Amino acid sequence: MAANLRTTRYRDGSTIPHVTDNTAWTQLSTGAWCNYDNNPGHDATYGKLYNWYAAANPNICPQGWHMPTDAEWQQLELALGMPAAELNSPGWRGVVQNVGGNMKATTLWNAPNIGATNESGFSGLPGGLRYSYDGYFYSLGNDGDWWSASESGAEYAWYRHLSNLNAGIYRNLNNERSGFCVRCLRD
Repeated sequence: MAANLRTTRYRDGSTIPHVTDNTAWTQLSTGAWCNYDNNPGHDATYGKLYNWYAAANPNICPQGWHMPTDAEWQQLELALGMPAAELNSPGWRGVVQNVGGNMKATTLWNAPNIGATNESGFSGLPGGLRYSYDGYFYSLGNDGDWWSASESGAEYAWYRHLSNLNAGIYRNLNNERSGFCVRCLRD
């Protein structure tokens, strides 16, 4: 998809809980969503933030779509010029090749928005995030974060991160209670 997910229901019709309280967010072990800063005005532009429990639910995406695995994110990165030797590395990768810049929208990012071309059509936006440990919101305008469907251990999953200050794409693990955006991939 070329936009972040905005659903409040799973594909089977069941409701994804809307959690606004910071303390409640930090204690979740089931699916939830929120808008950045609990402001519904951000929804149309940036989509919703989901914890990994919601994002990993097989019914989060519409029929015919699914949340991409870490390996599927790597396929996209490789197609955008990521050196194969960097694919499995955590941290910033594909900087020289402008892999992250090719995924970033050219608008809505705070300056300097290094490398932004949106050559890939991914249209990555700086929707910010919600931290797992305090439930606070951070980095609207500076950072965009997206879950993968790939878990590592009991409380961590792989994600991708774009920044206005870097032309690469960041890959690492994050706590499953964090709130990130979701992009769906066609089956």
